[in-house]
Amino acid sequence: MLAISITIWLSSIAFRATNDPLPETDWMVKARVGVFTHYLDGLQNNFGRSSLMKNTSWEECVKEFDAENYAESAAATGASYAVITVMQGSRFMIAPNTVYDKFTGYNPGDACSTRDLVLDIHAALSKRGLKLMLYYTCDGPHLDPQARSGLAWPDSPQNSNVSMEFVKRWTQVLQEYSVRYGDRVSGWWIDGCYHAVYNYTEPTLKPYKDAVRAGNPNAVLCLNNGVHHPNGQYPDRVSVSQDYTCGESDDFTEVPKSRFVSGPQTDPSLPNVTAQWHTLGFLGSQWASPGTCQCKGMQSSCNSSSCTALDQTTLTQYSKDVVGHEGVLTVDLQLFRNGSMNADQVNFLKQVWHPILEESHRHTG
Repeated sequence: MLAISITIWLSSIAFRATNDPLPETDWMVKARVGVFTHYLDGLQNNFGRSSLMKNTSWEECVKEFDAENYAESAAATGASYAVITVMQGSRFMIAPNTVYDKFTGYNPGDACSTRDLVLDIHAALSKRGLKLMLYYTCDGPHLDPQARSGLAWPDSPQNSNVSMEFVKRWTQVLQEYSVRYGDRVSGWWIDGCYHAVYNYTEPTLKPYKDAVRAGNPNAVLCLNNGVHHPNGQYPDRVSVSQDYTCGESDDFTEVPKSRFVSGPQTDPSLPNVTAQWHTLGFLGSQWASPGTCQCKGMQSSCNSSSCTALDQTTLTQYSKDVVGHEGVLTVDLQLFRNGSMNADQVNFLKQVWHPILEESHRHTG
């Protein structure tokens, strides 16, 4: 999914035959809204705003993360779940993984933190009644020469077939996490599953579903094929292994026509598949950025002083329209090194979501 300063995405989980129910996604409809956060070495450990002007080893960075800060911020917005990145592009992971270390040759703490941040975040969220979802990718640590070599990532993956050997190794890494966390992790948002770039197809996508379901048979999953609004044409191709639409978007405009959307599979000769309607957008000028504004198209040059302000009235109406049609909305916020989210953004969402949720609770008794 998402890449910071780069285009990022979010899309779907297990898709079924068009008329089949998707009971795994029932909790998402009840949850209504959630927050998304990027936690990466290039953000929280790079002398920048999100890193609080600090730069240390990744191991030290992860140790400084306060999971209580994280859960408190998420809960304050009114969100019912939170999504955090396990990794993205680089070698760094937010939890130990012996399979990853075996394939890449890295020692514990060099790439995978020795602290299991996922378990700590889950514990903090669950005390406040929030669910945890994780972000992973289909292109692995492709920016790190040692890791990508050990995982059999192709030297020139662009517009070429991703190798089944890479998929096998990388999903073994995923399965170690999935089995360890079990039902502590309610869903996965898996990015970079591009048909046009890596030629991902059903045989190479199914192992991701199998790995996720090995730990939690009811975990929801989406496999992001790029930036697409969920309605109608949705992505040009979707996977039968998805449950909900990743719905990576650069604005808050499209609303669901109904709870479920239907789209063609990666093999267009097969019947359409159905997924829970879900969209993901960013509250700042870019992914993981400060502000409350919109830069349509996710231009890399856009910043908080050059984007169009997003007012509370607009996002309130948009949120009502989404949840009123049984859609699900996830919003990306800036995350700091200490685990807290941008206070201005948290307060903005609090003002938007709390009245909607209170009204909804009144109507449902």
